[in-house]
Amino acid sequence: MGLRGTKPGFQHKDLPLEQGRFIEVGERIREARLYHGISQRQLAIDAKLSKSWLKAWERGHALPSIRSLIRIHKRTGFSLDYLTGLSEKKTVES
Repeated sequence: MGLRGTKPGFQHKDLPLEQGRFIEVGERIREARLYHGISQRQLAIDAKLSKSWLKAWERGHALPSIRSLIRIHKRTGFSLDYLTGLSEKKTVES
């Protein structure tokens, strides 16, 4: 199933900005997860998230809530600004 309002064979550059943001957030969540070498299942368990939602976020089909992003941040250490595409700085300095 593709993103709502897209046709088969669409490309990232063809997406409206909002849907492009979905993909960017999903890519960054996936990057944070893979950086720690954990599966979607394990991150879902550790961060008390639904695996199906995590999968949808990583594919760019939906955006996580701030609460979910905070849980991912606490598990991975990646900053909220980085996860949401507002910064290129991955971690928060103490």
